[in-house]
Amino acid sequence: MNNQVEGSRERVSDGEFRHYVFDASEVLAEAQRLLQQVGYELKPTCYIGLVQHDFRAKRKTENGTFEIVGIVRENIDQAVEGLTQLAAIRAVKQEADCVLVLPPINEYLLIEFLMEEKGRWYFGMKAHVGTDTRRGLVHSIVVTNAAVHDSRVMDELLHGEETSVYGDKAYTGEERKAEYEANGIGWCVHRKARRGQRLTPEDEDYNHRQSRVRAKGEHAFRVVKHLWRYRKVRYKGLYKNAVQVFSLFTLANLYLVRHELRMQGV
Repeated sequence: MNNQVEGSRERVSDGEFRHYVFDASEVLAEAQRLLQQVGYELKPTCYIGLVQHDFRAKRKTENGTFEIVGIVRENIDQAVEGLTQLAAIRAVKQEADCVLVLPPINEYLLIEFLMEEKGRWYFGMKAHVGTDTRRGLVHSIVVTNAAVHDSRVMDELLHGEETSVYGDKAYTGEERKAEYEANGIGWCVHRKARRGQRLTPEDEDYNHRQSRVRAKGEHAFRVVKHLWRYRKVRYKGLYKNAVQVFSLFTLANLYLVRHELRMQGV
């Protein structure tokens, strides 16, 4: 949308945070152009259930046909209404990917929208954890907001001396698998079925065998959630919550080796 931004400079609002104003037709045109660039064929709009979408596109590949249905809104204030309509579309057309398209939004305004509603604050956070396979002790923690996919922080969870890596299907990736195996690291991540298909019996058996080892990585979470009773964040902002998470998992490690510590007289 670079050309649109340059052409919209007369519509810039200057204040503590600068933002641009786009018309819905501009946003729709850019979304449709992007879909065509990546191989999608635009389809006529229609009603799906009781909702009329703003655009629909399909793409055929050797792995199947993929369909995208989208709603376009001019600003973030209309986002909740747009998401509600997408939920109604999804209930009728479960095989399609439903997307909400908004114009470029000032990051500060987006954070405020996600975190505050009617005077109450909401904060989504993920704790990505790396553990050993023998006792389930945590050796690495990465704390991110809830929108960050697990696979993006996988490399940060390793200490560098691994001989094999385990993980659920969120970490699956052929490029990363080839990279790890080329470095002599065993790839024991769960296999994921192709879209629209089920796992083969061989893949299900493989995942079951890996789960016996990977389950140890959940022990620290059991301690933190059920013994320390930490099931939701307590503070505003990522930093304060991250500090608490690091402390809780440190204590969880001590709890997991409590019997060994007693034998050593600690």
